[in-house]
Amino acid sequence: TTDRVSSMEKHLGDFSLDALASVSGPGLEWRLDPLNEGAGDLRQGDLVLIGKRPDAGGTTFLSAEASYMASQLPPDKCVLWVNNEEQGDKVRRRIVQSAIGCTTDEMDEHLGEILEEYEALMGGDRRKIEVYDKAKVHVKDVEQAIKRLNPGLIVFDQLWKFKGFENLGEVERQTELANWAREISKEYAPVIAVHQLGGDAEGKPYPSMDMLYGSKTGIQGEADLIIMLGRKDNSSTRYISLPKNKLQTPRNRAKRNG
Repeated sequence: TTDRVSSMEKHLGDFSLDALASVSGPGLEWRLDPLNEGAGDLRQGDLVLIGKRPDAGGTTFLSAEASYMASQLPPDKCVLWVNNEEQGDKVRRRIVQSAIGCTTDEMDEHLGEILEEYEALMGGDRRKIEVYDKAKVHVKDVEQAIKRLNPGLIVFDQLWKFKGFENLGEVERQTELANWAREISKEYAPVIAVHQLGGDAEGKPYPSMDMLYGSKTGIQGEADLIIMLGRKDNSSTRYISLPKNKLQTPRNRAKRNG
């Protein structure tokens, strides 16, 4: 009985000044100013879903934002990037490029200098962003990595491919993965997770929330912020929209769903 009471107390909070102030206190800023205006800072407990079709710029977007947020973390925190898509070293290279803002040719020509510049930008820690690279990553693998690395930001690229909850149908499994990501964000650090869009989003600059693969409601309900990356057919332009936004501190509330 005592153990059960203790377990319950863990889930019962208090109406304290510190607890309530933390919801709108300083968090992690975005690199893109329109996201600071429309979405606001990220804090522990926030789950962000990035909806995209293949070749919509998801890894590039994540590289830019994760490298910017990493430089804001205290020395004892890192970014944990769980990668089950591209080869790990390719992702690490794109992270460095995004952080420094250099072209592929510049990086090839001055790799040593660029790595030194990257390390300095990350507070002297070249592994400020830890890329956990495993094609068939399981939710249990991720939980172990989180406990070991103590991240201040967690990136899942891509969440819908994670292993786990295989006893469920695919729609229920995708909903459970989103619920699991939500719990991770509450217990450890804000989570930014990529989720695939269905074929009906192809060629649409501003896809709607119901185009998220494997769900019409369940996945959408778990997220605090949904960012859609869209493109028109054969266009080099990418479009960004915020169809859902429950974050607390947008700098311009008129752009909450911009």
